[in-house]
Amino acid sequence: MSHCTTSPRFFQLLSAPLQPLLPRVMTRFGSDWRSHKLTTAHHVNLTLLAHLEQVESSIALIEELNDLDAQGHERNLPEMIGFDLYEFGEPLTLNQSSFSRANATRPFEVWRYLFHALWGLACKKCKSSQLEGLDKVLLVDGSLFECLPRMAWAVYRTGIKKIKGHFFLNLDGLLQKLVLTTGKGSERAVLKSQIKAGYFYFFDRGYDDYNLFASFQTEQAHFLTRLKSTANFESLEDHVVGDEAARLGVLSDQTVRLGGPESDLKVRLVGYADSTGKAYYYLTNQFDLAALSIVELYLYRWQIELFFGWVKRHLQFGHWYSQNKNGVLIQLYAGLITFLLLKLYAVHSDKPQWVALRIDFVRWVQRHLFDRVSQAKPKWRLTLKRSVPKLSWLKLNQ
Repeated sequence: MSHCTTSPRFFQLLSAPLQPLLPRVMTRFGSDWRSHKLTTAHHVNLTLLAHLEQVESSIALIEELNDLDAQGHERNLPEMIGFDLYEFGEPLTLNQSSFSRANATRPFEVWRYLFHALWGLACKKCKSSQLEGLDKVLLVDGSLFECLPRMAWAVYRTGIKKIKGHFFLNLDGLLQKLVLTTGKGSERAVLKSQIKAGYFYFFDRGYDDYNLFASFQTEQAHFLTRLKSTANFESLEDHVVGDEAARLGVLSDQTVRLGGPESDLKVRLVGYADSTGKAYYYLTNQFDLAALSIVELYLYRWQIELFFGWVKRHLQFGHWYSQNKNGVLIQLYAGLITFLLLKLYAVHSDKPQWVALRIDFVRWVQRHLFDRVSQAKPKWRLTLKRSVPKLSWLKLNQ
């Protein structure tokens, strides 16, 4: 009879993709220098566990790991966080001070490096489809996170401390880049600093800034947003709206000048009315796509709002384990790594609906996080078991 070695699901199915990366990242950043109690490998896995179990504080995390679980079985702390597989000396006993010290001193770049490495893997394994000719689309938005009043560096308003994450997502719902600022950080300035040639950026009206729009022209990139009611523009040319597009709600298609008669900022303005008759107007410097394509493309921007809702609901961003910037960045990147690991696990599963990280999937993972499973290596599927409809309307204007 063959014997099957098992380990907790947390380590085997969620943390396994990190194993090849940890030795490399420890060497690159020297993150285990003078580390006698909490190694980089332990620290990384603990931060992931904190998000998966949504532990409300670092004290609660340490207490939970060092106590008995609800079923009365003692959790083997070294095994839970990968100790046995790394052979880092004597059995580990954690306390809150060692965890806090590690959050303050171990460079957050370790987690950032791991995130970007896993992102590359997730893009290959979780790729569903890209719109034809638009494989460099990024959805952009910022989101505020509450901070403790004593976190003085998180400037926002008098008596209120917040930080702001500026997120750049691709069309598959995978975060490509994160920029962290204080709560007062300018979303427009961050986006302007990140513009890359050949990319197509979707964002809401909060980014309305004519200098920003001009930067897209300079950098040879494209943007799509909605027109603010206070916009100053002059119509220069009306484009023909076909009968089919008009039937589907397209009101107008124009070239306009933004910013008054002295401005040389010329963009496209597309008007659309929904089934209730409410009118929407979209600004873009993309002139090659059909007017209806512009309208429907903007609907994809909502994916970033769904992403914000998911991470704030299922990850631990309501309480911070550290009050310094380094610790906050560790927690943010640990949450994003957790998101990617769950994506990879869902792709590996035999339930295609889990790829969307539905709440029933997250709850299932949390319930069975410490079940013992076979150590057989997962066989990654290269394609998802679901069909993605083609967008036939994405054609060039005639």
